[in-house]
Amino acid sequence: MSFRTTVTTASGDVLGHEADGASSFLGIPYASDPVGALRFAPPTPHPGWSTPLLATSPGPAVPQPPSRLEPIMGRPNATYSESGSLTLNVWTPDTDGRLPVLLWLHGGAWTTGSAGWDWYNGQRLATEGRIVVVTANYRLGPLGYLYLAGHGVDDAQGNYGLRDQSLALRWVHQNIAAFGGDPDMITVAGQSAGAHAAIQLGAHPGTKPLVKRLFLQSVPWKVPHQTVAQATDMATEFLELSGVPGPAEQLRETPVDQLLETGTRLAQQHAVAGLSGAPTLGVILTPETPWENAFDTTLSGVDDTVDVLMGYTSRETSAFLHGVFDLAQLTDAQCAHILTVVLRDPEAADTYTLFRERDLDAEPHRILAAAATDAVFRTPTRDIATRRRPFATGATHVYEFGFGNEAIGPCHCIDLPFLFDNLDTWKDAPMLADLPPRDARRTADEFSRAVARFVTTGDPGVSNTEQTHTDTGEYVIEFPTPAQS
Repeated sequence: MSFRTTVTTASGDVLGHEADGASSFLGIPYASDPVGALRFAPPTPHPGWSTPLLATSPGPAVPQPPSRLEPIMGRPNATYSESGSLTLNVWTPDTDGRLPVLLWLHGGAWTTGSAGWDWYNGQRLATEGRIVVVTANYRLGPLGYLYLAGHGVDDAQGNYGLRDQSLALRWVHQNIAAFGGDPDMITVAGQSAGAHAAIQLGAHPGTKPLVKRLFLQSVPWKVPHQTVAQATDMATEFLELSGVPGPAEQLRETPVDQLLETGTRLAQQHAVAGLSGAPTLGVILTPETPWENAFDTTLSGVDDTVDVLMGYTSRETSAFLHGVFDLAQLTDAQCAHILTVVLRDPEAADTYTLFRERDLDAEPHRILAAAATDAVFRTPTRDIATRRRPFATGATHVYEFGFGNEAIGPCHCIDLPFLFDNLDTWKDAPMLADLPPRDARRTADEFSRAVARFVTTGDPGVSNTEQTHTDTGEYVIEFPTPAQS
């Protein structure tokens, strides 16, 4: 049985849907539509509504190109529109409670993704974990990060996607009590680009007081970001490619498909070792914005009292190789070269050799994935945790997700179906093909419940899969245990 349920927020009454142990409120606008004069401008709070808002379906995704990870994730069933895109979704097991809150931000290299996709439905996580789950959309690609302040657009301050996320967090803090959430117990979380954003929200003076805990999946620690000069130059290239005559202000009226096509061409021009899709438009830090001091890739700006759970998958970078290269044809020499280019380090060839010596029988592309994962994800995550642990009063936990199939392995994004415990909605994802159903179900139960425990207590509490790495003193949670991976 299911029925409608209503809560009252500062924006107005919201009419949701209750079923299977939780109430869902989908497609709630937290900002005005970013169109017309509000395109390439900081978000403004939504003016609210006078009659109950029917919130039974998510809003559209922000317009975007196809994801470069479709070869391993599959293609979402989605609609796209600038109008109505700045929305969030709430799932709660008790609208009268005072439960801990998880605000989760999707990844997608700052260019793709949506909080409203079925993949990220928070119903089961909220019900089983006894937490309030919130997911939020934010602007992407040129709509979210094109920096036009150097081109005569006075209010184009940059970092619109990051500003959207900040406004979403403030909306949650102001209104989550109406949904049964505790505004003083908010865990800000995200995966990949979303994890980077979560760090910025935890470090920025304007939002850090709202953050109790951080849950960080696959942080792109090594991704470079732009200076103001670099962002201005990138915008110059964008304008030249766009074919838009006259002042940059005209981009506010340019069809969105034209903007996306220009962004794709720009990304291709700046591809590294054949791997396009990097955030060439970037998350930038400008002296004109209050976000200048938020940039943090070491957690140094995060309060010492904040509990942190962060981790990576065992073979993150295999995700970025599938669909790009003919993996069976790659040689050791080619893979060593790709590693040096991607890491921007000529000595990375020696790193490749070290990983090759550990496994003389593995295919070259597997050695490449292992070495790149170690450099970009595993080592930075562990190092940052090791440096933070001695002085922080908040707990610092690290996990490694090691469950995956033979073809692709435990790749970037594979932990997402297990976090949300939504294996059925990912049934067509190549990265989940041929996984033993019983092991997959057990891993989903373990991972999602561990995250819910962390959101609730600051401790994931997975005693049966704990390991202490004696060489660093580092506490690592592995999903599943090494024997199962």
